[in-house]
Amino acid sequence: MIRFPHPTATVSPDDSRLSEHEGGWVVTNGARIYEITLRGVASDLVRVEFDDVQVRVDSASTYLRTGVVDQTVLFGLMRRIEDLGLVLLDVATIPPAGP
Repeated sequence: MIRFPHPTATVSPDDSRLSEHEGGWVVTNGARIYEITLRGVASDLVRVEFDDVQVRVDSASTYLRTGVVDQTVLFGLMRRIEDLGLVLLDVATIPPAGP
């Protein structure tokens, strides 16, 4: 947990990861939806390894999309990617659907 004594220009109070706590602002580890881009087309064996996330493949990349998870789950998924020797190209958060 990172504490900021007061909101600054680089951290907006509207940021959903912030909450006011004891006169300061706290960055929380809120749950998010993540999309991870991997280089290349995943084999059937790799797709089975990621049966707990949505897998989408195009001609050059494989995309893994989580449900709403926290960073602990994200880091576990990234560890599995590393253990399989896959090349990570990008990790992005997906904005939540409407209210």
